[in-house]
Amino acid sequence: MASWKNMTGEQREVAKAGNRKRWANRTEKQHRHRVLWSAMQRAKKQGVPFSITHQDIDDIWPKDNCCPALGTPLVWAAKNFTPNSPSLDKINPQLGYVVGNIAIVSYLANSIMQNALPSEVTKVAQWFSQQVEDWNVS
Repeated sequence: MASWKNMTGEQREVAKAGNRKRWANRTEKQHRHRVLWSAMQRAKKQGVPFSITHQDIDDIWPKDNCCPALGTPLVWAAKNFTPNSPSLDKINPQLGYVVGNIAIVSYLANSIMQNALPSEVTKVAQWFSQQVEDWNVS
């Protein structure tokens, strides 16, 4: 297979179409494997511990297949991520991907928590709730 930088525009489009088709036809097991593999790559890049296995992912997967933070159904997207895509969360980012420090939540929930401390998320939620009451919007 030619490297991406050596492909013509037409060859790239064909490769992209093949990737989209493979992604859309992935099995649940393949999706979960990708979650684990991606976490391993992030751990290397971030320099944090990584010691979880496929079984650890299966053990923490929500039994009702819903985000434990937001209650929304977890749905694999055919392309890229959507707000309801499953996402592996490090509860304490410094501890890394280790048993007891990981959870499966929606991409949206993980995005909300990604750059803030729990106390900051709570403050924002309280402030936003007050604004909604003041605006008389629900």
